[in-house]
Amino acid sequence: MEKRLPAGFNYAGVISYAGAVSGVLPPHWEKMPCPIMLFHGDADKTVPFEQAAMENLGGLWGSSAVAKSLENLQASYYFYKVENAGHEISGLPMSRNQYDIMSFLSRQVLGDENLAITTDERVPGDTIVRKDFTVWVERQEKCEIVGMESAILYEAGFQDTVDAVIMVYAPVELRIQRAMYRDGASEEQVRARIAAQMDDEEKRRRADFTVVNDGVQLLIPQLNRIVEQLKTEKFIL
Repeated sequence: MEKRLPAGFNYAGVISYAGAVSGVLPPHWEKMPCPIMLFHGDADKTVPFEQAAMENLGGLWGSSAVAKSLENLQASYYFYKVENAGHEISGLPMSRNQYDIMSFLSRQVLGDENLAITTDERVPGDTIVRKDFTVWVERQEKCEIVGMESAILYEAGFQDTVDAVIMVYAPVELRIQRAMYRDGASEEQVRARIAAQMDDEEKRRRADFTVVNDGVQLLIPQLNRIVEQLKTEKFIL
């Protein structure tokens, strides 16, 4: 990403790995803070996820409290929380969350976007996740069609929870170019990310529908045709 930055660019930002701040009062800011990225497990017994009383310090305010203060201020932040995880999260982001970090930095620095993102990590195929999704679907009574987005739908075994799968497809070289531009990542990093997932040709073979996003074919007409087919008896339970 540094090759795309202007000469003399100065960085200003914070990435916290299962950290906390001390203070008598909850986190507060005298002026708008720089962009902040927070990683934390909600079962951390070493550093509090929310808050903990500390003698002579007043208290420790964890990532959850910091994120809430940033949200109230409408500041730019990314809060990545992991359910049922402890302090081991502090050593993982630089190896397994490079994509999230690079995407946040790229959108902040190059895109000049004001972001407020919260990611709640759970295994998509987990029973609780399936139940939550089913409950959410049942609440959408006024909607003819509802959907979910998942990059690892097949890997998580979630395809049996939905009535139909729509695969958004693009040639691999085009996907690599787009990811490099969007995330400021190297070609090697993007190819490694792709290699860790199910092959797109296999996903396309399994899917009920395919939307080709190659920059040539129009997307809306493709989606309109799919929506009309989803309304037919074949996909109505």
